[in-house]
Amino acid sequence: MTWPIAISLPTQLRSTHGSLIAVLPRGASDLGPFADGLLLPEPIAVVEAVARWQREGSIAARSAVQGLGQLLSGMLSADGITLLSSEGSIVGYNIFLHPGPGASIEAASLGGARHRAFQALASQVGRTLVAAFVRSQDGYADCRIADADDPVWG
Repeated sequence: MTWPIAISLPTQLRSTHGSLIAVLPRGASDLGPFADGLLLPEPIAVVEAVARWQREGSIAARSAVQGLGQLLSGMLSADGITLLSSEGSIVGYNIFLHPGPGASIEAASLGGARHRAFQALASQVGRTLVAAFVRSQDGYADCRIADADDPVWG
């Protein structure tokens, strides 16, 4: 059995104009910092769709997983942050962060917007995020993942 999402995701990340991904911890409910974007009314449970496909092996279940792979590819291609959860759900996309109160103009203007957004996300890894990932159009990539003993895994 092949995994359409797992196979297409690395290809999608390499072929886009760049991507930003933030991963929320299990049960996170404060989505306020991500309000400037498209938050889904209900997270899309990718893991459940894959489990269904494994159980049933049906064409319909396979098509659902492939459709989710295409949907995620489209979200990753959109500007802004794609928001995922650590339990394997898609939460939102096309999300933009704004410099917080007290941010200096110089600090806010260093680097490109994607790089600045990644730095803001990376500062929250281990606190309010499980992980953050960036890939720029020029090939730069970075990933931050919370340590196993960070409170975010609680």
